[in-house]
Amino acid sequence: MDYDLNQLGWREFEHLTQALAIKFIGWGGRPFGDGPDGGREATFEGPLTPPYNEAAEQWNGYTVLQAKYRVRPTEVGGNADWLEGQLKDELDKWLDSTSKRVSVGRLPEYLIIVTNVTLSGSPGVGGKDTISKLVDGYAARLKLKGWDLWDYDKLCRLLDDAPSVYQRYAHMITAGDVLAKLLHFFNQFNIPFVETAVGQLTKDLRAGQWIRLSDAGAPDRQKLTLAQVAMDLPGRIGDKDVMTASRVSELADHILHASLETDNPRGIVIVGGPGQGKTTLSQILCQTYRAALLSEHPAHSLGLGGAAVRDAFLAELSTIGIKPPVARRWPIHVQLSNYVDKLDREPGLSLLSYVARAMITDPDQRVSLAEMRTWLKVWPWLLILDGLDEVADQASRELLLDRVSEFNVDVGQADADVFIVITTRPQGYTSGESAFAWYPEIQLRPLEPEEAAQFTARLARARHPEEPEFVEEIIENARAAAHDTVSSLLMRSPLQITIMSLLLEQQHEGPRSRYALFEEYYQTIFKRELGKKTPEARLLAANASHIHALHAWAGLALQARSEQKGEAAAALSLDELTALVVKRLRSEEMPEAEAFELARSLIRVTENRLILLHRFEDRFGFEVRSLQEFMAARALVSGDGRGDDVLERLAPLVPSAHWRHTWLLAAGCLFTREALRAELLVLLADADNADQLAQRVRPGARLALDLLEDGVAGSNRRYQQALAKHALDLLQLPPERSVQRLAKILVPLGTPGSFVVNRVIAEATLARSQGLAGVLVLACWADESDALGTLAKNQLTTLTTGLSPTQTGLAVSLAATFPLRHIRRIAPPRSSASPTMSLADELLGVLPDEAPQALLELLSSTKVWQERRGDTSVRRVDHTVMPDITRLEAVVKSPEWLAMLLAAADALPGSAWPWIGHINRILGEWHQRQLVGDRIIHPAIDSSPTP
Repeated sequence: MDYDLNQLGWREFEHLTQALAIKFIGWGGRPFGDGPDGGREATFEGPLTPPYNEAAEQWNGYTVLQAKYRVRPTEVGGNADWLEGQLKDELDKWLDSTSKRVSVGRLPEYLIIVTNVTLSGSPGVGGKDTISKLVDGYAARLKLKGWDLWDYDKLCRLLDDAPSVYQRYAHMITAGDVLAKLLHFFNQFNIPFVETAVGQLTKDLRAGQWIRLSDAGAPDRQKLTLAQVAMDLPGRIGDKDVMTASRVSELADHILHASLETDNPRGIVIVGGPGQGKTTLSQILCQTYRAALLSEHPAHSLGLGGAAVRDAFLAELSTIGIKPPVARRWPIHVQLSNYVDKLDREPGLSLLSYVARAMITDPDQRVSLAEMRTWLKVWPWLLILDGLDEVADQASRELLLDRVSEFNVDVGQADADVFIVITTRPQGYTSGESAFAWYPEIQLRPLEPEEAAQFTARLARARHPEEPEFVEEIIENARAAAHDTVSSLLMRSPLQITIMSLLLEQQHEGPRSRYALFEEYYQTIFKRELGKKTPEARLLAANASHIHALHAWAGLALQARSEQKGEAAAALSLDELTALVVKRLRSEEMPEAEAFELARSLIRVTENRLILLHRFEDRFGFEVRSLQEFMAARALVSGDGRGDDVLERLAPLVPSAHWRHTWLLAAGCLFTREALRAELLVLLADADNADQLAQRVRPGARLALDLLEDGVAGSNRRYQQALAKHALDLLQLPPERSVQRLAKILVPLGTPGSFVVNRVIAEATLARSQGLAGVLVLACWADESDALGTLAKNQLTTLTTGLSPTQTGLAVSLAATFPLRHIRRIAPPRSSASPTMSLADELLGVLPDEAPQALLELLSSTKVWQERRGDTSVRRVDHTVMPDITRLEAVVKSPEWLAMLLAAADALPGSAWPWIGHINRILGEWHQRQLVGDRIIHPAIDSSPTP
């Protein structure tokens, strides 16, 4: 069989040659990893196994395997010239007595040359004879006792005789129709459901071609394909800019069997805000891998039009900058809210069992766990775990993380090759959570104005392919909005750009706040239906206030329900939805029977015409979570205009991550009511002083920062400054990642001499740990190229000149924890480190003897150490593992125990601020995950709706 070795890339080609060498030469080989290897991919010492141990030609000595990979092999003659040049360079290095491979290493006694290029066998003039003459000419000078050449043809024959090696690389090197060969391959392992799985894959390809209607934002029933509107999204890994889907594909293009030691990550976490495209990215990734697996599959087997779907998507990948994956992994998508709700009913349901049910939907084709483990073992997966943040209940979340950890054990036992992608909002994810502690994070970044314009153009051309002039008008309006100081804040995520683009089809200027964006979108859809001369339009017009309440109350009820255990994928039955509407109609003294009939009519027209509230089988919900949250916000801000009831509803939601987007939307609405702005700021201040825990984690200051980033104050300088003043209270806490975000958001207000700059300068000091956050802000500002950057650099120079030993210790500690460009020079390289200890061990001296066991267990799971940086000892924390914060329940709910923990933290020296900051972080995570929906007083959720 022929194999496609030219897609592997040099790294995986080297790994393949190492595996074949160990298979055919001997297990005593020593493979080399990435980096300088002295011309060696592997070495062998002593006698070799067949075919190098015949009596007449016994290879017994130091054997070197050297691989030469050509990225784009050409015609046979060109390949020979290329390989000849490569080998001459390598062999000359072994003859150079000054080179390290000679002075430090050893000359080979035997040499095996491996290459992916094809060489001609023509006698005397072919590539094989050309290479033979070259190596033979060096053999005497190098004292080579023997050598061999493994070119493309020989590698193929070796792979034919090495099924275990082929199995490991099959998804990367199988040429032609992958699935046809996969079926034959799987038959060897007696996997009876594989044909059903292949059939399901083709069905998923066809179903996955459509962008979800509300994801595309179309306010009508026009269908758009994923290929028409898909785009890769920009993100950052650390300080490196990446395109997210492309980066995932690159990371997954490696052999990742559990038994292999590799620096390549086996998964990644995609972190993005509401509407930023995480689920659509998941859809793009799944469709990419389906299309790659089916790329050579016969057209007739894909059903009528299936090949066109595949080919259109593959063609569009190059337009959006995504390369087809080399590693053709089997894509599996798991909506975590659905899985965790199943777990509530079946706590023992493993992730592998759940995947088996999801992969084979045919009720007549049952898959055993043993068969699923075999599947896992013999073919690589791309497993997408979508929507971690939607699991709000902490006990459910911990159970989910346990099941994911158990799946990782299944992967290890099967020596499987699995790449895992997790998507989440930032408010629903903590770096270092147990199941994903070793995965890097891609932080989706807001789209730049030109990126927003490009996305708008793709959407407009897809919606109006026959109207190029109208499309250009939409694009120009969108480009103007994207460059406007205020409206540009609404053009930074795919969902918001989509809504803005649709609004700009009917008006020249867009809304000026996020709440207004969603509100105008909803009103546009509603008014469009009112303009139709139909009985449904007349019903809508006559009952407009009831329709608005239906959406708002349903959104609020669903948002509250989805917070509860077993309801992550919350939906309302027809009876429950009817009860909500009937409750409203009865409050207006409508007779019960009449209210029931009208409620059913309103639900029917809502489902069929407004298309925001969808029916999922026999239940109702919002297909897009952001629309559910907007409707919930609409319900929260409804009232008689006095505001007391609205603020009373919002107050308990301040700390909650689950309610964060809803709260911000509601606050955006309140900022349009001038009389309530000041009261909203008071509410935030009160939230930070509610109790000793709130004083420690400052939820109000964090929300003030979110509101500032959202631009809810518009161009109102007074309220911009009021929000900034409150957000700057975060400088009184130990430095954390949110301080870097604070610095970035404050840049527009950070003109020299402004109160923002003066406050930061006043707070920034190296004399005490409480001033380090201000120093961190200055280090962030120092990257600016304007007057603010100059001022920050000068201030940093002043702060870091002539330091006392205590100040030096704090400066080095800050630079070691946050190695930003303008302060990392302060921290010398690490010279030594103490053994890792638990935080409980380090706090024993300041914790009282009666400290509860729950508190000690929590602190024991956090690992800390001290390291030497020059003459300074720096305290560090292992942030890669987050403790199980459900253990905090008993501690935090006991004022005595909480006070004990906070007193112990405060008793630590200032140089221990990283440990204190980590304690604050743990407390903050617990605080923002508490269930608060049942504390809202509102007709929609004040009592459970009943039929």
